[in-house]
Amino acid sequence: MKFALILLSIPISTQAIESRTKIAVIDTGVNRDVAQFKYMCEDGVKNFTTSKDEDINGHGSLIVNIIGSLIDSKKYCIVSYKVFDDKGVSTNNDASNSALSSIVKDGSYKYVNISMNGTLHDTTEFKLINYLTNKGVKFTIAAGNESKQITKGNCDQYPACYKLLVDKPQNYYVVGAINASYSNYGSVVDVQVEGTISSLGIIKRGTSQAAASYAATIINSDDMSENRHYKKL
Repeated sequence: MKFALILLSIPISTQAIESRTKIAVIDTGVNRDVAQFKYMCEDGVKNFTTSKDEDINGHGSLIVNIIGSLIDSKKYCIVSYKVFDDKGVSTNNDASNSALSSIVKDGSYKYVNISMNGTLHDTTEFKLINYLTNKGVKFTIAAGNESKQITKGNCDQYPACYKLLVDKPQNYYVVGAINASYSNYGSVVDVQVEGTISSLGIIKRGTSQAAASYAATIINSDDMSENRHYKKL
């Protein structure tokens, strides 16, 4: 997919071992303040661009904070993957594919959020996503803000349209936004949730925000299910 979207990231590196369940956010990175928040993992800032680590655009910081502010930071933490340059544009998938490859290699992630959208199907990107979903990793994907109906017979929005191709679509959630007339919609979209959200003192509306919010919903729901299971033992 060719991206022309929103982006962010920051630097911080440590050799400490992370015991919490890890969530990957592939976006524009995080700013200096967000990088220090308690919901960030140890070594929680990854940069796959040639730009500096810190988030310039701001999008990634907002997305990470939406998820982080809604989860239990004692149990879960976020790793930010910066895949956009400081101009907020990516003309190829090298950075995002490198991020996905890193997630595959790590092998410990349970959740991935991608609040990005483009029009290009990328074979490598799809293979990496499909591998992870087969391993049980749950993805939350922004449906896109093009006011388009995306269906099995007409789907050119990626990574949302990989929903039609992954082996385990039950691990792949495409999220639209309520109260946003420009949100993509149609049978490929699994759920529409509130997309007008305040994060870091800024109110934004769109499927990016909706996907981040729904990521937290899935994480918290899984956490409750696990707790119920353990109580039965």
